[in-house]
Amino acid sequence: MVQDFLSFVHSSHLPEEDKQLWEEAVALMTPEALQEFTGLLDGSEEELKLLTENVKQKKQAILDDDIDLVQEILRQEEAAIAT
Repeated sequence: MVQDFLSFVHSSHLPEEDKQLWEEAVALMTPEALQEFTGLLDGSEEELKLLTENVKQKKQAILDDDIDLVQEILRQEEAAIAT
């Protein structure tokens, strides 16, 4: 599963920096979380790009210690899942 996802990431048109971000993220994910996460993609590179931007936004908010932004991102995700 990990190798399949990383192969998908590396064959995508994402910049190398974003591919490295996924290498780091996958190393921190449980197998269950990775399985659930990859289920969201359906092999779509467009979905991968959107999720990459989401992960980068979360990472920056955490690094900036911007709890309000982290909470807003989570609210947006919950709203998107509910629809």
